[in-house]
Amino acid sequence: MTEFKIKQTELSETLEQVGDPAGLIRWAKREEMDITETEIRRGSLQEADFSQLVFENVRFDHCIAEQAAMKNCTFRNVVFQGCRFPGCDFSESFFDQCRLEACQLTGADFRDNRLSNVVFSGCALKYVNFADSKWEKIRLKDCDLSEAFFSSCRIKQIELSRCSFVQAEFFKTPLKGIDFTDCTLDGIRLSEGKSELKGAIVSSYQAAELARLLGVIIKE
Repeated sequence: MTEFKIKQTELSETLEQVGDPAGLIRWAKREEMDITETEIRRGSLQEADFSQLVFENVRFDHCIAEQAAMKNCTFRNVVFQGCRFPGCDFSESFFDQCRLEACQLTGADFRDNRLSNVVFSGCALKYVNFADSKWEKIRLKDCDLSEAFFSSCRIKQIELSRCSFVQAEFFKTPLKGIDFTDCTLDGIRLSEGKSELKGAIVSSYQAAELARLLGVIIKE
């Protein structure tokens, strides 16, 4: 497997703290301005409309934004720390040089995303829809991606560590070269021909489980 380096997120120690994050979002949309060099701490952004905004050099610290609209946004050099964004719409967005730590994103919509140099650590990603997304230089560590959707994705240079993909769907997503040996793959869903598995790297135990998907009977 080819080694690769992820461009690390680097934020200033002197980010401007925002007292009224909802007001900041409204201002940025009204004035068509980017949000930069900012820290949004413990902000409540329930059902807010972030659509088409650009966030650069920003930290979201323990924010809550359930069911918010973040469609077609750009996040560049952004950190999400301990945030709760369940059910949010991130579709058609671009994430570059971002880090998401201990975030709750259950049921979020990441369809048709582009992600580059992104690290997910300790995140709840159950039921997340990543369909038609493009990933490059991604690291996932200690994340729950159970029943997530990866239909028709393009994935290049990804590192996985202790992640759960129980009953995740990889329909028409080639898994060649992806190392799943440290992850849980029970009950994953594939296309009828199971061609997605060609070239995937798995452990002997995982291979025995995946063989059952192919109709192979293993004699003990």
